[in-house]
Amino acid sequence: MEPLARLAERLWRFTAGGDPGPLLEDAAVDEAQAVIQVALRTGPGGDEVLDREAVAVVALVHWCRYTVLPKGKCEGDYLYSRSLAQAAGFDHPDQITVGLKSGGEVAGLDTVQVVAEWARQVAARFDASGDQEVLDSTVDHLRARIAVRPDPRLLDAFVSLVYRQFLARPDRVWLLEEAVATARRVLALTPEDDPLRDARTYAFGAVLDARTRISPPGEAVESLRALVSRTADDDPALPDYLLALGRGLTDADETYAVLSRAMEVSPEPGLELLVRYVGVLPSREPEKVLDVRRAIVARMPADHPDRPMHVVALADLLCLAGHPDEAIGMLRSANVEGPWRARALSVLSSAFGARFEKRGDVADLDDAVAHAREAEGMGVHVTDQATLGLALLRRFEHLRVRADVEEAVRHLREVVARAPEDYPERSSWLSNLAAALAFQGPENVDEAVDLQRAALPGAVNRGEALSGLAVALVRRGRLADLDEAVTLLREAVETAPTPVRLCNLGEALRVNAERRNDPALLNEAVGVQREALERCAEGAPERAWMLGSLASSLLDRFARTHHPRDRGDAVTALRAAVDHTPAPVTERSGSAMRLGRLGAEIGDAEAALAGFGGVVDLLPRLAAGELLGSWQSLGNDAAAWAVSAGRPDRALDLVERSRLLLSGGGEVSLDVGDRTVVVINVSRYRCDALLAGPGGVRAVPLAELDHAEVAARAHVFLGAQARLESCSLPLPEKATLVGQVRETLDWLWRTVVSPVLDALGPLPSRIWWSPTRLLSVLPLHAAGALGGESVLDRVVSSYAGSLRMFAREGLERPCRRVLVVAVPEAHGLPALLGVDDEVRAVRQVTTPTVLRGSEATLAAVTAALAEHDVAHFACHATQSLVDPVESGIVLHDGRLGLAAIAAVPGGAHLAFLSACRTGVGAVDLPDEALHVAAGFQAAGFRHVVGTLWSVEDQSAAEFTAAVYARLNDGTGLDPARTAVAVHEATLSAREEDPYDPMRWAQWFHSGP
Repeated sequence: MEPLARLAERLWRFTAGGDPGPLLEDAAVDEAQAVIQVALRTGPGGDEVLDREAVAVVALVHWCRYTVLPKGKCEGDYLYSRSLAQAAGFDHPDQITVGLKSGGEVAGLDTVQVVAEWARQVAARFDASGDQEVLDSTVDHLRARIAVRPDPRLLDAFVSLVYRQFLARPDRVWLLEEAVATARRVLALTPEDDPLRDARTYAFGAVLDARTRISPPGEAVESLRALVSRTADDDPALPDYLLALGRGLTDADETYAVLSRAMEVSPEPGLELLVRYVGVLPSREPEKVLDVRRAIVARMPADHPDRPMHVVALADLLCLAGHPDEAIGMLRSANVEGPWRARALSVLSSAFGARFEKRGDVADLDDAVAHAREAEGMGVHVTDQATLGLALLRRFEHLRVRADVEEAVRHLREVVARAPEDYPERSSWLSNLAAALAFQGPENVDEAVDLQRAALPGAVNRGEALSGLAVALVRRGRLADLDEAVTLLREAVETAPTPVRLCNLGEALRVNAERRNDPALLNEAVGVQREALERCAEGAPERAWMLGSLASSLLDRFARTHHPRDRGDAVTALRAAVDHTPAPVTERSGSAMRLGRLGAEIGDAEAALAGFGGVVDLLPRLAAGELLGSWQSLGNDAAAWAVSAGRPDRALDLVERSRLLLSGGGEVSLDVGDRTVVVINVSRYRCDALLAGPGGVRAVPLAELDHAEVAARAHVFLGAQARLESCSLPLPEKATLVGQVRETLDWLWRTVVSPVLDALGPLPSRIWWSPTRLLSVLPLHAAGALGGESVLDRVVSSYAGSLRMFAREGLERPCRRVLVVAVPEAHGLPALLGVDDEVRAVRQVTTPTVLRGSEATLAAVTAALAEHDVAHFACHATQSLVDPVESGIVLHDGRLGLAAIAAVPGGAHLAFLSACRTGVGAVDLPDEALHVAAGFQAAGFRHVVGTLWSVEDQSAAEFTAAVYARLNDGTGLDPARTAVAVHEATLSAREEDPYDPMRWAQWFHSGP
């Protein structure tokens, strides 16, 4: 069947049966094109003629397709059907009927328009389906027709189709040359006043733009310049003309100007314009660059092949612009894969690093390293390895983990070795390596200077390179180095007087002034640093560092002149540095420490409080290693100055903050209800009792208590205690040691307990003691005058490791689920002969679950703890006074340590630890935050009975029986009676031997 007959059948099925399917098939379009090719003939006189019936059928086919296709997909069919209908002699396609019979060949019709429309249909089909065969055959047909009749409309169509051929096969350069030649030809045939001339000029520019990869674009540029010059600003085509001109320009300034105008006259700039525009935007317009990149990503389809590149570029720019949160969110949601993944991970690493600088969350440092490590592992580019080195270096700067700086040095060495000599970023990587080496230790200072010198020649930013070398020279500190550093920094400042360079110059001048004893240099340093601060933006992170640097110069000058204004200005500068939240937390905490020490030195309580208190407030954002190291006594020192400043409530808050940090963090709570809690703050500056109760917080100065004497007394006490536990002693030596213990209790009474009880006035029935520092290893609950009154005779004592335990209110109820863990024999430790007596004592008042001997394994005990209300341990304990994390309960198959105890789920009521030494914290840690008893309270046990030193077997059994007898209320064990039960059992034990506190003073109660 011929194509015309098949088309007629498709029309009949649609018009008669209402089935549009046959008309919408691709085959229908193929048949229509074949009919048009056949319909064009040459008449007897050599003119082209059309088969009117064939043209009419094709017109009607496209008209019917137009009527059934959805909007947006039918416009081509509409235009083509109108053109063909008019060529066949109809005013409109709806006048055509399928029953039309041949009217013969019609001469004089516009066959060129039919061919041109046909070519447009082929172009549209190729764009949609990539049908290369139809495209090639149509180009061949057009090429033959143009050779006979070079009508501009056919030339337009030919340019369009040949250009598509080239785009599909870019290796066939001759196709592009043919398109350029044809476009030039049609432009020459078009008069200046022809309405189509602008469109043809634009098409000529487009194909010439593509040819710029082969030859200079001068011809196209001149044509497009002329086109732009005669186009009005309100012409809708002007943005496209400007974009085409911008494509061919080589001068950066002219390209920027042309594309900027295109952006101005475009109601809604297209994607290509945005992409080209952002490529020429100068760096001096970062906000505009950011806006354009946002627009690119917003308009680019999700499946566009270039989208990952633009998402990564936008995220990188967001980091530089101070928006790391947005960058992180964008990259996480984009989940970039493929060739851009490594770069995306590197930018994500930088974003986490930037966010850390703003927030101080240590987790961001870890995320920065993790993402950089993944990027580096992909092995795509040297920059990814550099990102890892920089992430490690940043983490070291803040957390001071030695392994980080060592790995950073290793990676940066490899980066510098891999990067070509002329690589743009190599200079900055040399500087980064120099900084890492300087952090590693003073032994690397010479290499750091050499690296900074090597970075100077190839530096993109010479001023920054000069500054980096100068800083390295100041760090090395030779007199010649200091002179050179000042010279280099003066040059850097002349290049661009940035705040950082000015501050570096001021620091170099200060150090030089100190070494040369030159007051003029010091005065210049102060002036330069003040200028740096004037130029520095208020929200700049580096402002805190500059304030600290100025404070150093002011204090150096005060040491020479003793002018009080310099010292006052230094205090003001350090206060501002502490309060500058955009700065890195390590910078702020360093300034806070300096402020605290300065305030303490000059007796300025407010300044000392602002400094030491500022460090405590920042501690949660610092590394754990620093918390347990150089910051140990800060909470106590800050609290001491808070008392001096008349703020006892702030003092208590500071003590609690430092405690909670050491025990894993949490919310501070100062609400103690109707209790009376006595927090003993021990500091090198002063010692006080902070009395917390229903009326608030008040401070009682403990004038006779000194932190150095606390340490000496604690060591004497612990030494005597250890000696008394170790072996059988001659009676005279034992009497001497017991005398030291009694003297300690007398000293506690005189310096701490008696002043507190006197300050309280009418005593409550119960007091909660909360000692700090080494006072926590001493038995405050047993303090008493030699031969006189004792705290045991005045009040019931309990201990509170933290006031937070009072916030965990719970309903006390009788407990019947009791667990007894009995381990009479443990490897390497002496047998406990009284264990079975303790088990019998518990069984006298309740029916417990007993895990004895080999049954008391780590797994069995851990599982059982979660199922019982009361846990009684009759076994050995290990207590490390140096590393309390190593403390724990000794079971049949190992040690139940603090971490395992604290991880036990549930809300148990009472843990009775008759094991030895369960309530002594570390000698080198601030207070009782870490010991076995505290571990049980962290695990949820509201009440804990523990010991401060070893207990004799018989004494443990007797004390256990006495306590449980008092806890038994007939329905079970009442944990609310625990404090009174321990107190009364202690009094009973004291009656048997009042002169030997080693036999009765070791027991204590901790809990609400």
